[in-house]
Amino acid sequence: MSSGFTEAASGFTEEVAPQEEEQPEQQETLETLVRTMELYEEHLQQAEALLETDPTSEEVLKIKQEVVDAMEITQNKITEKRKQATLARIDSLVAGAVAEALLDGVWYTVYIQQVLQNEQGHRLWKVLSVGYSIQFDVPADRLRPWEPPLNIKQGDKIEAVHPLTKQFNDATIDTITDQGTVWVLFKGDKNIEEVQLTHVRTQKATLPVKRPRKDMASTEPTELDEQALAKEKKRRKRQKWQERQKVLNEEQETSRTGWSSFVQNQKVCFIVSR
Repeated sequence: MSSGFTEAASGFTEEVAPQEEEQPEQQETLETLVRTMELYEEHLQQAEALLETDPTSEEVLKIKQEVVDAMEITQNKITEKRKQATLARIDSLVAGAVAEALLDGVWYTVYIQQVLQNEQGHRLWKVLSVGYSIQFDVPADRLRPWEPPLNIKQGDKIEAVHPLTKQFNDATIDTITDQGTVWVLFKGDKNIEEVQLTHVRTQKATLPVKRPRKDMASTEPTELDEQALAKEKKRRKRQKWQERQKVLNEEQETSRTGWSSFVQNQKVCFIVSR
């Protein structure tokens, strides 16, 4: 069994490794590298299984180390390929686009406000975080294209940016449109609200353990948030009442003006008739 594996593994290193060296780097696609990594993982598992039977086999230990070294090289190539692909996509991120930026170990949905260039000639993206209203600059390696939340459906519990507080609050999906929006019912509200998909995240997503900035609002609804929401609702209600009162006052003023004109005309008519 050990001999059979040794021959198979030796054949693998003889046949695959030279081809990999001779193959032009530009022809190594991400897909082929991933498949190569899967083959290496299979042989590593076989080597480890054999070493459980004979931990001192120098031939198997040597082959295992060769596979481990090859895996490290391949993984570095995969990482570089993915980095190049990400950078290519980042080139399309211009002012006004939606993206994701890494800050304090957490990826945040952001709006790109401006593409800058530092003193060293490297590009920086000035972004504004969704749901936090925090502005900061990020380099290319901390920026990636935004991807919509997957597999969301009616009735799902999610988090969305409330149109009043401008912060993430608990909500339930009511309707998903084909216009890039969703209708949600926020916790504590009676009416549903329409929000952009960019303002939605699933509660299963990684939440920030700490705030990206000291002045950044918490991701969890707080008593202060609820007070602000209640205060804003009262303000809007008072504003609508004031608008209605203004309309009523204008109508009353128009009515009084019309009545005064009518009375004055009657007086004139009375004097003329005399």
